[in-house]
Parts: sequence; C-alpha cells; structure tokens
Amino acid sequence: MQNKQKPFWEKIAAQLLQIWDDVIQIAVYNTGLSDQGSLVVVLEDDSLVQVVKAHSVVKEINRKGINPPLIISPHYIEHSLDSFPLEFLNIKTDYYNIHAKHDAFKDLRFEKSYIRLEMERELKSKELLIKMNVLDYYGHTKILKELIEVSFATIEPILKGLLFLLDEYIPIKRKELIYKADEVTEFDISSLLMAVDFITGTAKLPKERLKPFFDKYTQQLQTLSDYIELFKLH
Repeated sequence: MQNKQKPFWEKIAAQLLQIWDDVIQIAVYNTGLSDQGSLVVVLEDDSLVQVVKAHSVVKEINRKGINPPLIISPHYIEHSLDSFPLEFLNIKTDYYNIHAKHDAFKDLRFEKSYIRLEMERELKSKELLIKMNVLDYYGHTKILKELIEVSFATIEPILKGLLFLLDEYIPIKRKELIYKADEVTEFDISSLLMAVDFITGTAKLPKERLKPFFDKYTQQLQTLSDYIELFKLH
C-alpha cells in the first residue's frame, strides 16, 4: 500500500516544496486505513495566505479521490493536543515521512483524559446524527447506507483511542484494529467488521438485511459510547 502510492506522494511533495520555503515536514498517514493514505504538511506559517498557494496541487490530489492535505504548524499541534488528540494519535500510530527537517509527530505525548473526552464527543455526535435522520429515513435504503458510511468515518481513530486508554498495542490495519478492540472489550462490536466490508464494497448488504444490520450496528455504537462515558482513568 505504502510502496504503491509513494511515487505519487513524492511527486506531490516535490511540488509543495517548490511552493513553500518553510516546510518542516511532509508525511503520509492512514496507510493502514485506506488504499491511498492521507497527506499532512507541517509549515512554520500555516496561515490562510500560505495555505491557498497550494490550490493547484490540491486539485491534483482531489482528482484521485483523496481528501485535501492537513496543513498545520508546530504551534497548532502544540495547542491542539487537548482539543483534537485523536487526530494526532491517529497520525502518530501510522505515518511515514516524505520530507522532514524535523519530525513533529515522533515525540508527541497524549493525556488519557483528553483522549477519552474527544472519544465521547465523537461517539455522541454520531449518535445525534443517526437520531436526527433515522425517523424520517428509516425505510430509505440509500439513506441508511449513507448514515453507516458517515458515522463510521471516525470510528477507527476512536478504536485507536480505546486501545490507548487500555494500554494495549494499536494495530494499523483496519480489520486487525477492530479485532483487537473487540478482543479487549467485554462487549460485542463485531458489526464494525461488516461495516468495513460494506463501505469498501467487498461485501454486499441486500435490502432485507440492511435494517437488521443497521439496528445491530447502531446498538453496538451506543454500547461503545456508554463504555467510554463511564470509563475510569487510572
């Protein structure tokens, strides 16, 4: 996965280094969670004036169906570990450098209380999203599928956070991560495995099976949310 996309990312990095002269680090992360990975760029100055200079390069990334790069500064990282620790834990557990004057992620340290709080916030936001839509669209197959996809978008970083709280090893591959999280908890979250296959298109959910799966999936998300809400930090 990493080797397959590395030439593309090296080309993008070379273009970005021509645009900015204050690049500290360019890295690819999420290599275990997607076929392409995602790009993060650390600049001394991540102001909007600087960011928009990369507009043409980002258009090339978008054409491959990849999300725009995360462009941040050391100051942003330092002052965001209490607000967005899951995002940085997600990067730290799975990245490789294309260019690095300094590695801004290698020595990051995380507070369990901040990790737990963002996990709770993310899970509750997913719960609200589902509740706000399910009454109107429960019979609509397309909407149920979209709710599964949207709600699953941040589940993997949440599972990394769960394993971090439990002082467990954090796998980077999608299914290995879910298997490990399911193994170390006393409740069932196996529906997440099916959700991965469904979202990636490796398995189909016939219409008659979608509602039962949706019910199981949302119940297990609720169980995970309740567990995090009551989680006691040592």
